Amino acid sequence: MTALVLTACGGGGSDDDDDTPPLPTPTYGIGGEVTGMASGKSLVLQNNGIHDLTLSSNGAFEFSAKVEAGKPYDVTVATQPQSQTCMVTNGSGSASATVANIQVQCTDEPISTDTSAACFSSDKPYVTGSVWTYTTPGAAPSPDKTRYEAMGEATFEGKRTYRVRQTFNSTPFRNTYTNNADGMNYVHGHSGGSGDVYVRYIYEETYTPALAVPLAIPLNRPHTASYTNDNKNNIQNTTTQVVQTTAYLGRETIQTAFGTFETCKMQYTIQRNGGQPEVNTDWVIATGKLTGLIAQSNANGTTTQPTNIEVNWN
Repeated sequence: MTALVLTACGGGGSDDDDDTPPLPTPTYGIGGEVTGMASGKSLVLQNNGIHDLTLSSNGAFEFSAKVEAGKPYDVTVATQPQSQTCMVTNGSGSASATVANIQVQCTDEPISTDTSAACFSSDKPYVTGSVWTYTTPGAAPSPDKTRYEAMGEATFEGKRTYRVRQTFNSTPFRNTYTNNADGMNYVHGHSGGSGDVYVRYIYEETYTPALAVPLAIPLNRPHTASYTNDNKNNIQNTTTQVVQTTAYLGRETIQTAFGTFETCKMQYTIQRNGGQPEVNTDWVIATGKLTGLIAQSNANGTTTQPTNIEVNWN
């Protein structure tokens, strides 16, 4: 009887009464390494066409959004670094563990020598606060220093421009007002003074229309632009009709006191009021941190080089 009672009263519950919650689905991080991206550049990666991840340096990366076990991942480049191309390897699969072997390799795009574009693609000289200085031989014992500083946006004759301030041996000398748009460089004019009489001679030059020169001039296919130069100063006002032809004459390697550079040889032919044309030539640095700066000039038949160029960017 005792055994029968124990059996009847002890009954166990069935499996249908188990309230244990199901285990969560595992999730895994998706990442890898970026190599070859140039200093100062950035790229944007995506996983499965979403989840933007912006990277501004080489090294390890991982998306903040994890992927559920068994779900697909597909890492692609949404935005390439300027003047570089990045390729992804090991970028897709199904998540079964943390993914850390995705490789993003960046390389420089081939530089075309068919146009002058490579010599004017750098935007560093126009970023607010950028400074670059040319040192040239001067009266003994001190050399001459011409300093340029990007001052940011400025309104000039009602136009939105960027102002570059030029100083010669610590004396304010000139402001240049320019802007770039649709592959063209526009020079709207200048303002300032002259040398040690700066406080007595003030001027403003306006180019109408703005002098427009393509950033990418084809080899041996000159570009011609015309404008009116209105010079208003505290002595007299003058108006000059100007025709400027800009030609890209190809690449040339230049040796200087501060290095050897591959350059774009640029020739400028300027004719004022139909008079005798003036021909000037600049050798513009085509590679490296000094891209866009002038390694050598020829004006009035005399070739000169700076003895040094200093910049405040990498």
